[in-house]
Amino acid sequence: MLRDNLATYLDEVNKTGVPLIICKYNKPIAVITPPKETLIEDDFDRK
Repeated sequence: MLRDNLATYLDEVNKTGVPLIICKYNKPIAVITPPKETLIEDDFDRK
């Protein structure tokens, strides 16, 4: 299940850069993609 292994899936998406499609009842309901550096820099203050 996704919730039992979410951290592993997130690490894999971040490492490979390949989006993960989440399905429920064989229908896509969400996509997890790695963050873009520009979004991270613009959205969060990293002081």
